[in-house]
Amino acid sequence: MPPRLRLNRLLACALLVALAACARPPAERLPLRDLVLLPQDVRFFVPEARLHEPLIPPDRRDALAQAFLREHFAPWHRQRAAASADLAFWALASFKGKVLFGENTLPLDAGFLGRMREACRVEAYPDQARPAVAVQSVSLRALPTGRPVFFDFARAGQGFPFDQAQDALIPAGTPLLVTHESADGAWLLVESRFNVGFLPASAVAFAGEEFRREFEGQKLAAFLRDDVPVRDQNGVFRFLGRVGLVLPLAAEDDFGLEALVPVRGLDGTAGIVRARLSRQDAAPLPLAATPANLARVADGLLGRAYGWGGLFEDRDCSSTLQDLFATLGVFLPRNSRQQAALGRVTPLANLAAEDKRRLILASPPLLTLIAKPGHIMLYLGPVPEGVAGLSGEPAVLHTVWGLRSRDARGAEGRLVIGKTAITTLAPGREQPDIDWPRASLLEGASAVTVIGQ
Repeated sequence: MPPRLRLNRLLACALLVALAACARPPAERLPLRDLVLLPQDVRFFVPEARLHEPLIPPDRRDALAQAFLREHFAPWHRQRAAASADLAFWALASFKGKVLFGENTLPLDAGFLGRMREACRVEAYPDQARPAVAVQSVSLRALPTGRPVFFDFARAGQGFPFDQAQDALIPAGTPLLVTHESADGAWLLVESRFNVGFLPASAVAFAGEEFRREFEGQKLAAFLRDDVPVRDQNGVFRFLGRVGLVLPLAAEDDFGLEALVPVRGLDGTAGIVRARLSRQDAAPLPLAATPANLARVADGLLGRAYGWGGLFEDRDCSSTLQDLFATLGVFLPRNSRQQAALGRVTPLANLAAEDKRRLILASPPLLTLIAKPGHIMLYLGPVPEGVAGLSGEPAVLHTVWGLRSRDARGAEGRLVIGKTAITTLAPGREQPDIDWPRASLLEGASAVTVIGQ
């Protein structure tokens, strides 16, 4: 019996055993069929003969890599703030008139937003334009505070983990432009290659001309997996490397790479130390755009917890794709709406579900993004033969919080997946409380976007 068919028979048996567990407590949920039957392995969805074929032609790959470099270092080449005051302080207007909640699930006091406005010093914006660099991987905040801001905890999709003040995670080594300072000096408003927001001043070092020249004058190295300890030449721990983090590549040999690492001096300016990286942990950018390489990086992200806006240094749907494609030297914007508009876009919103399915199946695997309002996924290809009940269905990789559900009283909830996973476009269809068809990823699909075209 072929190994793939044997594997799927074993998975099918596991699902049947789980479904037959009639003695479980009534509140215990059945396992999600897609996660039981579908191997959480990108290579499973790629024909063996195509694993080492280029996904992107060499000339186009080089052009995309150059575009990535321009975007990455763009903040250092601006003479003034690019973001308007409305964009830089969007949260003040967005939160106005809303009931906001803190980490204790209780409403924030009425003066919270006023204090945030005073801390932002909106009328003085921008007060500077200084090149800088992140020396830690750190949360980018919409307001100059590390305190979370939630909407109504009683409503599905509005409480934890959806901290509305959390914008993104800025990886260590990211070039920045500091454009403004909070009233107390504890926070700096920065522009990066993909977003604008506040960072703690202690996580930022100002980049002088000599530092920028050396840092920008090298090729780059990309991390291929998360949680890589980065230690300098003296053995001092600096930060954890992660997929999506890139550093200047100073040298390489048969044993590994030597990268430049930014550090913050006592006067707040940036200096450089060096760190050795193994070839298992990092590679010169861009990594060859083959299914095998993309699968190697993506498989390391599968099972990682969902992190709204990079909360707890985890990822949401768009940051997973942004980080994954950064290793290939392909720039993707920060949020799902922007990603869905970058490339060759085909609208799906007005099509019937079966027409959407046919169009998706005809799209190039591993380069096609499938968007629905508020969510984005990577199309892997059709589910191979031998997977009971799912063969031929479009398979996707995505970082997902949950699926819409509704209890016996009609109250809306979420069937929490809470991680990066491979599913079909109908995960949870077999669950008794799924809110179908509102929960259908296929029904909700609004566009497909082919990256790099």
